[in-house]
Amino acid sequence: MRWYNGLVIGLAPLLLLPVAAALLLWRSRTGADLALTELPWLYLIACLAYASLPSWQDLRVAAASSWLLIVLAGALLLVIAG
Repeated sequence: MRWYNGLVIGLAPLLLLPVAAALLLWRSRTGADLALTELPWLYLIACLAYASLPSWQDLRVAAASSWLLIVLAGALLLVIAG
């Protein structure tokens, strides 16, 4: 781990959250009734959502490179205010 990739490594579990949301939207738009056949899908979505929470160690790693987050937020503000 280096000074430039700590934030990305520390917050990597958050990448599972859009996958869980996409699966939830996909399963809810099919119009399937709530039945036992939906139980594995719901379990998978719940597992993905739970796994997307960064641990304390992940947050410590991300905090070590928090300057990158400040730079990105500043660049975003410049673009928005532009």
